[in-house]
Amino acid sequence: MPFYVYKVRTNEGQTQKGKVEAASQEAAAGTLQERGLLVISLTPVAEKKNALVEKSSSMTFNDTVVFTRQLASMVEAGLTLTNAISLLTQQAKPAVATVLSQLVSDLENGLSFTKALEKHPKVFSKTYVFLVQAGESSGSLDKVLSRLANTMEEQKEFNGKIRNALIYPVVVMIVMVAVVVVMMVAVVPKLLSVFEEFNAQLPVPTLILIAISNFFVNYWWLVLIIIAIAGISFWVWYRDEHAKKVVDRIYFRIPLVGDLRKKTILANFTQTLAMLIKSGVPLVDSLNLSTEAMNSINYREYFTTAKDKVEKGVNLGDALEIYDDLPPILVQMIKVGEETGKLDDIMERLSSYFKTESQQAITGLMAAFEPILMIVLGLAVAFLVIAIILPIYNLTSQVV
Repeated sequence: MPFYVYKVRTNEGQTQKGKVEAASQEAAAGTLQERGLLVISLTPVAEKKNALVEKSSSMTFNDTVVFTRQLASMVEAGLTLTNAISLLTQQAKPAVATVLSQLVSDLENGLSFTKALEKHPKVFSKTYVFLVQAGESSGSLDKVLSRLANTMEEQKEFNGKIRNALIYPVVVMIVMVAVVVVMMVAVVPKLLSVFEEFNAQLPVPTLILIAISNFFVNYWWLVLIIIAIAGISFWVWYRDEHAKKVVDRIYFRIPLVGDLRKKTILANFTQTLAMLIKSGVPLVDSLNLSTEAMNSINYREYFTTAKDKVEKGVNLGDALEIYDDLPPILVQMIKVGEETGKLDDIMERLSSYFKTESQQAITGLMAAFEPILMIVLGLAVAFLVIAIILPIYNLTSQVV
């Protein structure tokens, strides 16, 4: 909230100066008048970034999920928003308490819960704020908060499963790269120096290994420069919207990985859309909010274009059927939902379907990753063994 510098006169006729924090100039004047002070002047402080708002980014998504669940339970039990959030502030960690205390202050100064949440865009998404607004307008805030908590918990659990499943292959790849670098820089040069002392004729695999090792040892700086140039070039190119679409399409076409990404995006999208429609948010607004959260530029474009057509009276299913990248079941089920008037229920079923498909895709990805990893490791080990053992065998033969 902004601060105001005031000059007031007390009942005893004394003049005082100070600073007060309030949602508006009228609210600041009201606060001073309640203290029995006569306002002489009230000037807003030159607005800087409020420290409370800056700190709000430290409240994580998991914190928001826990807060929403606890608040929903308290509101359903009959507590007012101000009292419920005040109680939660007392037991929250500092980063969360900072945000919650700001919410309490805004509510006490007459702001609606929606307006209070809007001041923390890094914590509460547009979808979150829009749902709260719908709940406040319809007088069903407790039900909306409960539904929002359920959805956020499901999304947290689902995204956690996806993330945990992908940690293993990523860690293995990092370890493999690290081992190769250590071998080329530290281990191989010491082994090969022995062969050089004997002036042995080295086989082709050993010569290749020596060349690779020497390159890593003598030109490591060139490798870093090449990586840096490639990274910067890609970043500059990727800033263009067309480039993002190209990368997005390539990502979707990667075997197993692309299929998993599609289903993950659609699982979260359909779940959010179902929640918004069930809360009474109009379809166009629901599509707009659900689409903003999609991390695929092509899918965002598809659904944004479809939303524009829906505004003109076209059915959502008809607007989406022109896109080959979308699974046919999505379009077909949406058409069924529109024909039966149960689009929200259909979206929930689609969300469950895509979550199940995503988990099966993860299973398939892991099943494919393990044999591929074994083949790569086997070839690498075989190459190292041949490159190192062959010269030793040749030296032994010469000695004998």
